[in-house]
Amino acid sequence: MQFRYKSVSSPEGKSIRRPSIPITFIGPSESIDAIALIDSGADISLIPKEMAEVLGLDTAGEFKWAYGVGGKVRTVERHLRLKIGRDHETYTLDLPVKVIIDGYDLSPLLGRKGFFEHFEITFSEAQEKIWLKHAAPRVKSRKS
Repeated sequence: MQFRYKSVSSPEGKSIRRPSIPITFIGPSESIDAIALIDSGADISLIPKEMAEVLGLDTAGEFKWAYGVGGKVRTVERHLRLKIGRDHETYTLDLPVKVIIDGYDLSPLLGRKGFFEHFEITFSEAQEKIWLKHAAPRVKSRKS
């Protein structure tokens, strides 16, 4: 599947082209179509609390800190389903996510855990394109 970078607004109000793709988040009670940033530097995917609540995810419970370039934020870890597709090629994945509890304005972010392991991902900054090729599942080796 091939996707073009999407224009998004930066916090300063400037338009920036980023490696973002259209996806559908599927929660216990609702689904949301969104544009998500593919972030190879993120260990796990992130969504804002408001999105989690619409999807029907529980945002209460013990929180953990998530650290990034912007500092640290409180999160809760949850799971949801992710649907991604283009033309006649569609995949549905189980995705671990961190729900950002603090009022932090961000687009959904697709991190490595639960997403990157399903695809071979190629970024072309020069062409402003992303290619996702479905990868065969990894076979875990047995230790003797």
